Amino acid sequence: MTLQLVAAIGPCIVACFLFLAVQAALPREKTALARAAETIAFIVGAIVGMIAILGVPSFPARDAAQWLFYVGVAIALLIAAEPRWSKNAPLRVGVRTAATGLALVAVLRPLIVNTWSTSTTALWLAMLLLLMVAIVESYTTLAERETSAIVTGLSLLIIVAGSVVMLFAGSAKLAQLGGAVASALGGIAILGAFRKQRYPVAGALAVAWALTALIWVQGYIFAEAPITAMLPLIGAAFAPWVLRMQLLVRKSAWQRATVAAVVTVIPLGIAIAIAYRAYTASASGYSY
Repeated sequence: MTLQLVAAIGPCIVACFLFLAVQAALPREKTALARAAETIAFIVGAIVGMIAILGVPSFPARDAAQWLFYVGVAIALLIAAEPRWSKNAPLRVGVRTAATGLALVAVLRPLIVNTWSTSTTALWLAMLLLLMVAIVESYTTLAERETSAIVTGLSLLIIVAGSVVMLFAGSAKLAQLGGAVASALGGIAILGAFRKQRYPVAGALAVAWALTALIWVQGYIFAEAPITAMLPLIGAAFAPWVLRMQLLVRKSAWQRATVAAVVTVIPLGIAIAIAYRAYTASASGYSY
């Protein structure tokens, strides 16, 4: 029970504490450093939750879920350092794509080595890599163009709903890991919402979505979450782009947030309903 409590609220508390400590130490004009520090605060919070759920991971990792620990740290460090080495979008996307590809190989290694043929591996990696990069980059762009409260709030909604789908797919472990990601991001979001900067959580969002996408990949491939539930879930991940529609650009913040929330909730509701129906129809007690 204690570990479950730590996994649920520990990431939020740790991320909040680190965020406050960093903000108190950094000058207001150091935006790049603040973004890097918030990214690190997020991943430290998420790691607290992961350790509470999985225990201290071995190296190399024993299973796909444990790789999330190392992948999360590596991607967070990479994104935190981006302002120092990447001033143009193509280079940033290229490096992120390479890192995401390596993460996918690590997570899917059992299938790549033992089950899939070379052509099957190439096809799966290409499709998943394209999808993951599209999701992560879409939220990086949204975070730079929209207020953090709206984008982060919608992200939290989608990540939590994805955890529910993972739970109905029979994987309490993946559902808890998604919850740890949401908790850590929530800690950043609560405090980030009070800042005046337009995109204080861009780095944290990028890492959160990279981890979330990897959790969803494991849920579909290993826990066998139904594709009919995954498709609307993925659709919901892109739904916040409704914020950039010309029709909404000049509307008030609450009007835009309401429309975006409705557009996002509809596919999320469909995904959860389908996953629940598949769960109740299944007689197996399989749990990944």
